[in-house]
Amino acid sequence: MIPFLLKPYLKPVTWGGSRLSTFKGLDTRLDHIGESWEVSTMPGCESIIENGDFEGYTLTEACCQAGAKLLGKEIVERFGTRMPLLVKFIDAADDLSIQVHPNDALARRRHGCNGKCEMWYIIQADPGARLIPGFNSAISKSDYKRHAAAGTLDQVLATCETHPGDVFYIPAGRVHAIGRGNLLLEVQQASDITYRIFDYNRRDAYGNLRQLHQRQAVDAIDFTCINDYHYYPRGERLADTPHFHLERIVLNSDTPHRKVEARTFLIATAIEGDATARCGRHSLALPQGHTMLIPANTEVTLSGSATIILITP
Repeated sequence: MIPFLLKPYLKPVTWGGSRLSTFKGLDTRLDHIGESWEVSTMPGCESIIENGDFEGYTLTEACCQAGAKLLGKEIVERFGTRMPLLVKFIDAADDLSIQVHPNDALARRRHGCNGKCEMWYIIQADPGARLIPGFNSAISKSDYKRHAAAGTLDQVLATCETHPGDVFYIPAGRVHAIGRGNLLLEVQQASDITYRIFDYNRRDAYGNLRQLHQRQAVDAIDFTCINDYHYYPRGERLADTPHFHLERIVLNSDTPHRKVEARTFLIATAIEGDATARCGRHSLALPQGHTMLIPANTEVTLSGSATIILITP
């Protein structure tokens, strides 16, 4: 099998901006597009394959039909013919809601699906851009409830200024929010379960407040506080977590090409510059802001002038 280029699902949201159009090199300027779901098998928001034997198929259909040839034997043994990851670009022109995601056990009990651990890689950040990665001090459940009811959660939440290249790991149960002015890559478990805690009293086009999930959220929250919420890479290795692994490679005149291969599927996302992927007789362009899915046990040579994030389960 050859690598697949993926057409993402572009998601309009109230807090979205127009930066993704420029970043991804789209012909049409799109406003209020907050998320580009690059690798997704979520119903109604699925990636479409743009080349090869599965051209025009959804990623869900390709995973079901190709099975271990695409995903890898160990992935099929663990998850069946289901993509276990969801990869997005997020453009926050305004603050996202303060929220939390349940862990696997709670999500399975309540929703019949996995929970959601996620990781953020900051690609661009406006001066002064910030995010909320957790609590700023130890807090009890009763104190949390009091602050939530009084609308004073901002007093107990940490904020971090963001810069390109920063990495944050957000395990299930950690209260968090992305602040305005950030363009980032988000890698997460394939789950869309979110408990919204506060949304700045924003209203939709019909004047309605967005639904909050205070009762559900309390049971999902991990009230642990840590001193430093940054996740510090070790060389090219950006992160190693229980659910996914990230590596950053930089292609330039000193390192003009790089061979990559894994026993499982491999996701390659270009976050800066343009690359070319060669697999046997096939050559595929991987421009900035685009994503490629490399089947299991497939050797690909990446070349060009680009920064690429490699993601494996």
